Amino acid sequence: MRDDEDDDLDAWVEEDPERTLGLDEAGGATISNGHAPIRDAETEAGPAGADEVDEDTSPEGWSVSGGVVHWEGSDEAEDPRAEAESPLAAEDLTLPDGAPDAPRVRAVHAWLARQWLGEREALGTLQLALRERPPEADEPAPRRRRYVTPPPSPLELEIARHQAAADEYEALLGALAEEAAHAGPGQLLVGYYLWLVERLETLARAPEAQAAVPTTPAEAEWRGRAESGLAARRRIERVMAPTPDEE
Repeated sequence: MRDDEDDDLDAWVEEDPERTLGLDEAGGATISNGHAPIRDAETEAGPAGADEVDEDTSPEGWSVSGGVVHWEGSDEAEDPRAEAESPLAAEDLTLPDGAPDAPRVRAVHAWLARQWLGEREALGTLQLALRERPPEADEPAPRRRRYVTPPPSPLELEIARHQAAADEYEALLGALAEEAAHAGPGQLLVGYYLWLVERLETLARAPEAQAAVPTTPAEAEWRGRAESGLAARRRIERVMAPTPDEE
């Protein structure tokens, strides 16, 4: 899995920016019926006079009423952990044809919250491993070179990468909220996508982008930010509604 991500990252660094901006490359934009259940409200209403089902006990999923697709579920949660547990945060989410814009935006937000939590948990595990790591044996005094700073260990580089990834996902969540304050659901993801593409292009021009394998904290941090940004771009492409030309 890591090899595939590295290949994707290397290809992106050399990618033509004009091609990056093209929404026609959004491989995930072709949307078809998929994992979330679709219910027809008209056929599931039951016979007249039947007891109504408490909405709080209804499973989250898609429903169709009058030929219009709706998402039935809880509202966006303020708690990131609760938001990350939404079915819309699923990695393999596939939206039905005609899915409205609001659940598409929620699918990006919930996924970002899930990724942020995952990075924080990974970071905690790595930091615990660093604290429990036995101290390295001291060299004999005559051979000790106090003025030489030892290179960071692979564990320290991984901590730097995950910390940067967590910070990047937090920044992406903030940018999505800011975009939502100025745009409606119909245009929000388009504007957010273009903003993210520009952010990735800036990262691609950083000196740390030339390192095939991180050997410094700065290079590890760059990789964490770049991997998170690329993953977020793929997520937006997956849930973004197709344009009329693509239909």
